[in-house]
Amino acid sequence: MPVRKQDEIAGILRKRIQEGIYVPGVRLPSEVILAEELGVNKVTLNKAVSKLISEGLLIRGSSTRDGTFVREEGCLIPGGTITAVFYHLDSFGTQILKGIVNAAARNNYLPVLLCPDPKNMNHAVSKARAAGTRGIIYVASDGPNDGTFPTVYVDCDLLPRKEKYFCVNCDSTHGGVMMADALLAAGHREIVYVANSQISIRENPRCFHFFKRLETAGIAVAGRFYSIAEPENIYPLLLRRIAAEHPGVTAIAAENDYIAATLRETAAELGNAFPANVTYTGFGDIQEFQRIHPFPTITQNPYELGSTAVEILSSVIEGRIPLSAPFLQEIPVELKGAERIRQLHGTG
Repeated sequence: MPVRKQDEIAGILRKRIQEGIYVPGVRLPSEVILAEELGVNKVTLNKAVSKLISEGLLIRGSSTRDGTFVREEGCLIPGGTITAVFYHLDSFGTQILKGIVNAAARNNYLPVLLCPDPKNMNHAVSKARAAGTRGIIYVASDGPNDGTFPTVYVDCDLLPRKEKYFCVNCDSTHGGVMMADALLAAGHREIVYVANSQISIRENPRCFHFFKRLETAGIAVAGRFYSIAEPENIYPLLLRRIAAEHPGVTAIAAENDYIAATLRETAAELGNAFPANVTYTGFGDIQEFQRIHPFPTITQNPYELGSTAVEILSSVIEGRIPLSAPFLQEIPVELKGAERIRQLHGTG
């Protein structure tokens, strides 16, 4: 395959940096001068410079007038920066961030944290790339990806991610199966599932395999799925609807801990309007909910999610994993608090 002109020019500039012609901290000649010297147009020269910025060899000044500089080698971060983009930070996200920070240190990268407003996501990521970040990690956020820049998605099993991207998720399939089996083993048959996403059940692995387990046990699953994302399903009205359609309900499996905690609190406020002694189960082991009134949940090992994402990203940046060969990495999950599931029959 012929070498593109921009890659050829990037190679020339890279060699000059490696040979000390352009030393760390020095400002490069302007792109107009370099383009004329190397016999290319300014667009090609700019693409070559951008490539070296993405590799961490060059860094742009704070404005276009400042020019472009050879990055100074730092003993702690010779690999440059990587950017972690979060939609929001709760205790779960904080554990992911800890995994990212520690793995970045092991791999000689400095992590930069972004929590942009969703409508400003593209702009924030564009600025990070222009500033020379080596790669992007999106945490539970559906950020932009043109397929040409090292990018990893974390905790994205409920987002419409495609197989063409690098993804690190917990094993939601096994999580859904474990929770269903625990409820069935305790004698529960009148079970409903509450989600906060509007994706189809088939696209939602923790929900889909939860219901497959119920079907295997001979339980008809039609009418057992509810989405809190639907405007009419605000929590009090949703619980009243469940009580009307499933008056004998004994367990509500929620897509995450926030929904489980909110459903349980709302049911207590409704009093006799909703059946008592219902078992609520969650997903995520979110500590701000588990510390007060713990309930059965699936631990997703968030620290490992973050750490694994950095290991994959650094391998892509450094060429050990081809950018053109994305894959899904699943982190094992565990069932926590199974003893809190109400037993509906003797287990011997």
